[in-house]
Amino acid sequence: MTRIYTIDNLSAAAFTLAPPPASTALYFAAPSKVAEVFAAGACEAALLPTASLPKLGILADPLPYGIACTGAVGSVLLLANMPLARLVLYREPVAITTKSATSRELFRLLCRQKWGKEPVLVEDTAAPAARLLIGNEAVSRGALDEFAFRYDLGEWWYRRMRLPFVFAQWVTRRGLSSRSRREIEHWIEHCASTAESATGQERLVRANLPPGWDPPAARRYYARLRPRLTHADVQGQALFLRLLREIAPCGKVA
Repeated sequence: MTRIYTIDNLSAAAFTLAPPPASTALYFAAPSKVAEVFAAGACEAALLPTASLPKLGILADPLPYGIACTGAVGSVLLLANMPLARLVLYREPVAITTKSATSRELFRLLCRQKWGKEPVLVEDTAAPAARLLIGNEAVSRGALDEFAFRYDLGEWWYRRMRLPFVFAQWVTRRGLSSRSRREIEHWIEHCASTAESATGQERLVRANLPPGWDPPAARRYYARLRPRLTHADVQGQALFLRLLREIAPCGKVA
């Protein structure tokens, strides 16, 4: 049985639009957990978060599919109770999601690019100055109403770099049989082509409508996401990984 791991939030919902091959088992997990499972050799294909690719790329054969956006993504948000410049320059604590290293590293990189300073990252605190959230947590009405300022990391990246951002990419494990790889790629292609159609978009809206969203908001959200990676997406991903190599690894989160 070929094991496939995908991300368990609404940004990866496109890859639920077709049943996986009969010879596979499909599992869902947070982005960081997907990376752990693939690193441990416990699956043969995965939707890997981009920040994990430098370490895991030697084990993986990439596929031209994933989660990409040009500009605002809508589900990777920094929510703050003060302007962003003050947050970083006055070293106010940012409570980060533990589910996504990619979002954390993107936030670090953008802060260093803008101000030359590292944000203060904490796993949790009773009254944080800001929270970095992804997926379903980022779009919940309660989270949005709690803070006065909202910053979309996809939009911030695009305004600074003028390139799309790739949050995750599908890979198969190096050495997987050609037949199994073809079956997995055919399934992902089916999901992607369905997600790109009007019918597929409506299916996504009906099946994945977060609390507090109306159908028009969900349609706008799913229309932003690309399940098929373009040349510009690959350029944006390469730039992010190059810039990430140039900064010191994130120290222990407080």
